[in-house]
Amino acid sequence: MKGSKYSILSLVSSSICIVGLLIFNYNLSLAYLSSSGKTRALFGIIELTRLHMKLYFIPFALISIILGILAMRKKETKVLAIVSIVGCIIAIAFFFIRLWTFMI
Repeated sequence: MKGSKYSILSLVSSSICIVGLLIFNYNLSLAYLSSSGKTRALFGIIELTRLHMKLYFIPFALISIILGILAMRKKETKVLAIVSIVGCIIAIAFFFIRLWTFMI
């Protein structure tokens, strides 16, 4: 654990990204649940207007990827390096998955 600073930083960065995206999707699901008929029918437009908030988490995902690759190149602890890369992939997948639909 002593020589695995890139892996730990990558894990922290991807965790920030994942938690931020989960909070964003939770707030979006609450907005959907509090809306009425016509608003629910056109909720895709509301989702598009709030898309810019999701873009604030892209730098965290990119930093996480870069640090994960550095961890693999520096031959840090294999388990931590692999977990950090998997965390990066999950964080990037959360950008494209509409998680709020699973929360309603």
